[in-house]
Amino acid sequence: MNKFLFQKSKFFGTILCFAFLILFPQLSKSQSNDNCENAIFLPDVSNFCSGSAFYSNSGSTASGFVNASCWSADATEDVWFTFTATGTDALISASGSGNGGSMIMPRIAIYTGSCLGTINQLSCNNGTSGSGTTQLYQSAMSPGTVYLIRISTTSSNEGTFELCVNNYTPSANAGADCGGAAFLCNDNPISVGTLSGGGANTDEPESNSCMENFGADEGNSSWYIWTAGTSGPFAFDITPINPTDDIDFMVWQLSGTNPCGPRTVIRCNASSCLNANGSTGLSYSDTDINEDSGCDFGENSYCSAINMVAGTTYA
Repeated sequence: MNKFLFQKSKFFGTILCFAFLILFPQLSKSQSNDNCENAIFLPDVSNFCSGSAFYSNSGSTASGFVNASCWSADATEDVWFTFTATGTDALISASGSGNGGSMIMPRIAIYTGSCLGTINQLSCNNGTSGSGTTQLYQSAMSPGTVYLIRISTTSSNEGTFELCVNNYTPSANAGADCGGAAFLCNDNPISVGTLSGGGANTDEPESNSCMENFGADEGNSSWYIWTAGTSGPFAFDITPINPTDDIDFMVWQLSGTNPCGPRTVIRCNASSCLNANGSTGLSYSDTDINEDSGCDFGENSYCSAINMVAGTTYA
């Protein structure tokens, strides 16, 4: 099962029914959040990223609360953040070494409760040895409830990091078959908790596509459709939580609005050429429209952006 973040990047065409402006709050770097009761408030976490090396736990001290249940005992150098949930799911990431910062093996935990009383741990991640990035997925959140994020390392792994929080309410669960495709009506990033199973029909990709295999073509799959609001180039990134997960994808242009009806494959990527974060997708700088399985010369798990046509539906 894979967790991943599906994000449209450098989007010039708009998706029907939504106009948006994303503002990234400029929060000052501070060690005042060394303690839970002084947690830095994040005012808008619908798609928040602080920027590389914006925060630091250098010089922080052990908290008055016990370590998160999955953390090693020496991960005591913690800093705190807080936000009010507007959605039911959240993807939280702390990125240090290798991503513009210096923190190594960040630990993440999320809590509810009061810093002056009792806090309740919801989930945690102890990070990966040697890695500068850790992510944590949390579901079953209550909009309007205040949550606490705790970032920590050992004393030898302290440093600067970028904090990102994507708090959202998923659209209808994307089905593993085309008939259950979720409709996307805006271009906010979405986080998918798990991919599990290929659905009732595990042989949906066209026989002449890059996905064609003997027998079942799908192991764990998820379908989405959207209608272009304006014409223009369109690209996206699909980024797995685990950078070693090899995600493949197809893009169709539909004749109507039914993803199971007449459709044309316009992009297909089954390449196993994994980059540092395991991402794949469509790019404005790529020129190929198809990458077969394996990792052949010139492949990079990305295909060229598509030119969407207003009023046309894609899957």
